Amino acid sequence: MSRFYRVIWRWHFYAGIFVIPFMLMLAVTGGIYLFKPPLDAAFYPQHVVPEGQMRSLTEQTAAVQSTFGSATISKVVPPPAPDRSTEVGLTTIDAQSLTVFVNPYTAQVLGQRNDESNLQYPAVTLHGELLLGKPAVAIMAILGIIFPFAGISLVAVLLLDFLIIRRIPALEKVLG
Repeated sequence: MSRFYRVIWRWHFYAGIFVIPFMLMLAVTGGIYLFKPPLDAAFYPQHVVPEGQMRSLTEQTAAVQSTFGSATISKVVPPPAPDRSTEVGLTTIDAQSLTVFVNPYTAQVLGQRNDESNLQYPAVTLHGELLLGKPAVAIMAILGIIFPFAGISLVAVLLLDFLIIRRIPALEKVLG
């Protein structure tokens, strides 16, 4: 084989050894992240009985504000179905990130979940930072792009070698 082929193969091999574990971790954590809404519904069933008109989101957030005092509301997710609760994301004074479940028909607070101690939080953190920080994510992305091109180059060199160079003796002598 040519020296070029050996160099490309070596880079492809090392890139694979280095990148594949991270790509597998991204696939698993991405799957958990992708199925976050159904997993949340299964692990935190905040079902309500539809009764009359839904209260406005302003009334529901006011009920949360009166329960949690000076917490800062960061997001409000309306109920995805008539029998589901409204989810209100907030940050407490002691920097806890909570999701509060509110009955959309009565504006009653049903419960809360600490966002940093649920199943998805470690998956989202792993998926976003790979436990190595933002620069490592950029390096993994670059290697993830180089990896397939190195494989394509290997196949191209093999095809060139076996289909063209070996059939023309003069080229085989020159390119070796």
